[in-house]
Amino acid sequence: MIEKLCHLLEQESQWEKNIFHLLNGRYALGDYFFWLCSNSWLEACIYISCLWIFLHKKNYKEALLVILSVALVFFLCEWISSSLFKPIFHRLRPTYHPDFKECVNTVFGYLGAGTYGFISGHTTNAFGFATITALIFRSRIYVWTILLFACLIGYSRIYLGVHFISDVLVGVLVGLSLGYLVYKLYKSCQIYFLKKNHITISFNRNKTS
Repeated sequence: MIEKLCHLLEQESQWEKNIFHLLNGRYALGDYFFWLCSNSWLEACIYISCLWIFLHKKNYKEALLVILSVALVFFLCEWISSSLFKPIFHRLRPTYHPDFKECVNTVFGYLGAGTYGFISGHTTNAFGFATITALIFRSRIYVWTILLFACLIGYSRIYLGVHFISDVLVGVLVGLSLGYLVYKLYKSCQIYFLKKNHITISFNRNKTS
């Protein structure tokens, strides 16, 4: 089964090739913007800032539970993308693929971390974080903003030439799924640990906790 999937991934369809070449960057202004979108340090700063905005005035137990839940999402996303999918499927990045590497538009010589690209770790992390925090914080402005940011990260991976569109799309699905599953675990822990101690959580700015 896995061998068949690996074979299918190696036989990129014509539509995926066409979409990749359409989305792969070739604009000077976009180079700088999407390079920043894929910068891991910038992403980390944004994630930390989002947590601080919603958590800095909360009870430490509330904040700790959210932080641990987000950390679990990142751990699972990173483990599944880097330690499970990539070693199993061995799908080359466009920048290393013999049929693509000569025509890929790269940015600042960036080829991606490692030769394998299925699935996109950046995308998986971004959508995992976006999903769990959107479900916890439930601020309409925040939800749309963080989902837009996650989409920009996903697109940036194609723009920079280091992922095929299917690498990103499967990363989106995995990130959404992991974010939701950990959110359900978070809710169970919230009921057991926090409500047991008469602590309630409300992150919606329109409500009071």
